[in-house]
Amino acid sequence: MSPNTLKLTKAEVADLVWEWPRKVEAGEIEVPAHLAAFCKRQLAELEDPPDGMRWDPLRALQAIAFIQQRCTLQQGEWAGAPFILFPWQRWVVGSVMGWLIEEDATRRYRELLLCTPKAAGKNPMLAALGLYLYVAEGEPEPEVIVAAADYDQARVAFGSIVAMIERSPQLRAEFRVLGGSDPRNIVINRDPGAWCRRIAWKQKGMGLSGTNLHAAIIDELHEHPGDDLVKMIRSSMKARRQPMLLMATNAGAEMVGIAWDETESGRRIALGDEERDDVFPVIFELEKDDDWENEDLWPKANPSLPTTPKLRYLRSEAARARTSAAARVHFLRLNMGRWPDGGFESWMDMRHWDAAWIDELPDWCAEEKCWLGLDLSDRRDLTAAAAVWRDPTDSDDRYVLETIAWIPSVGLDERSRAERTPWLQWVEHGWIHATPGEIIDWTYPMAWIQGKAESPGIHALAYDPWRIGQFAREVRPYGLLLEKTEPGAYLPPGTIRALPHPQGYAISAKAAANRAPAMPLSIELMEDLLLNGRISIVRNPVLRMAAQGIRIIQDGKRNKTTTRINSKVKIDPMLAAIMATGTAGLDEPPEIATGTTVYSARRLVAGEYVA
Repeated sequence: MSPNTLKLTKAEVADLVWEWPRKVEAGEIEVPAHLAAFCKRQLAELEDPPDGMRWDPLRALQAIAFIQQRCTLQQGEWAGAPFILFPWQRWVVGSVMGWLIEEDATRRYRELLLCTPKAAGKNPMLAALGLYLYVAEGEPEPEVIVAAADYDQARVAFGSIVAMIERSPQLRAEFRVLGGSDPRNIVINRDPGAWCRRIAWKQKGMGLSGTNLHAAIIDELHEHPGDDLVKMIRSSMKARRQPMLLMATNAGAEMVGIAWDETESGRRIALGDEERDDVFPVIFELEKDDDWENEDLWPKANPSLPTTPKLRYLRSEAARARTSAAARVHFLRLNMGRWPDGGFESWMDMRHWDAAWIDELPDWCAEEKCWLGLDLSDRRDLTAAAAVWRDPTDSDDRYVLETIAWIPSVGLDERSRAERTPWLQWVEHGWIHATPGEIIDWTYPMAWIQGKAESPGIHALAYDPWRIGQFAREVRPYGLLLEKTEPGAYLPPGTIRALPHPQGYAISAKAAANRAPAMPLSIELMEDLLLNGRISIVRNPVLRMAAQGIRIIQDGKRNKTTTRINSKVKIDPMLAAIMATGTAGLDEPPEIATGTTVYSARRLVAGEYVA
């Protein structure tokens, strides 16, 4: 495509920008599931814009034309060549610069998160966007920074900006670079209040005090040791009418840190599980079940193939990856965008999970008893429960699952910001319930359990033995009676069968050997149901977050249990779901003969089992 893009009609501009997502929606280009969902929503919004918003082809064209006419590439065989955007880049630039808020014609998007492997073209694109925001958007006295973990990394994007200026006669006439080789060099123009410079995380925010940033580029986010710099940059933008934060990252070495948090948030935004109208997440990666040796799938992580990186390079790296586990992790992380799982067997590909979503429970669930799972966490954290039904009319023995969770309401706003998790949004949508106070009031999960018990009833409640005694003691005065029973035991009316579902290796293995509810068999059943499409799950982003954050580990005898990818992630809804599902598959509810005790029953009182 020619660099001269100004002589285009509105329809031609729309084709230029929206060509790539249309091909994604048509199945001509394969991308990760979350990105496909985001493209679909973007196209739907183009046809029916959200209230108060519109896409302006002229604003989109101005940015694209600036990059292709004024900016040049800086490295390798293309050094000095005009910067002709790839189709996916035209979509990104045309979207983040073209979507406007109607009331004041300011940009809708204030943050761009771009996650790609090496050599996909993200760094020059962000440098060109940063330059456009600095010199061409018309912002009074713009202040722009390029930030990275250290000065050498910050020099990459900043150096691209400087080179673009020096190679453009028009820009070179207006701008000067001060400081020479000094790492704190700065670009200035004739506007005395305007500047563009670079900083590093190691400065701990030095140089940001008193700034009023219009734009910032944060490069290689996965290299940042903490989130301090990102927080300070966001804070420094609060006085601008339409600031823009441009963040770029590869997959990091561990599923922790600011890059992982932003990537997880970006996936949720793309899927619609987190409502952020001002963030544009673009995340290219191979998904868990993708065969990394299948070259046809490599463009899912490398949207600029075969131009960059070169297939010859990727094939060489793939051959090296076949020689050792360490080389494979390196290849997948840097060339396929896949985050390492720390050596654990991660939960299955989320595409199986997403295929199971339903909007509400089927009508027949109202006529059938269910099995429950209850995970009692620290009362300052999450408590979660799940209900599972088995369809008695389905020859394939289909299951239906719904989950619910509770969180303390005090400090939830601050917690949402600190954990980069949209707890408040999820509370508003009813996907999680906030209980009054600083700790979870267990009468709320008690009321939910009682509601399930009333009509049509509960076969059994599976529980993690941790804290169940305290829970039973606290809810007993409200009429919730839990009985730990042996098969066939008589239960007094209004009493709920309570089955322990241990989660540790040794106890779980022993229980599994006796076909009692426990993690090894419950996990295997859950995996089987998802892989074979035999379970429907009521959509809940809190549960999806837990499914993404859970990992499966095994002992020497291949007994499975669960852990989490890091200490910050919440997996309680997933634990409740596994317990309920496994119990539904293993449990054979006794026929209750009123007044007849077939086997002994022991009532849970004050945390102890008594005859």
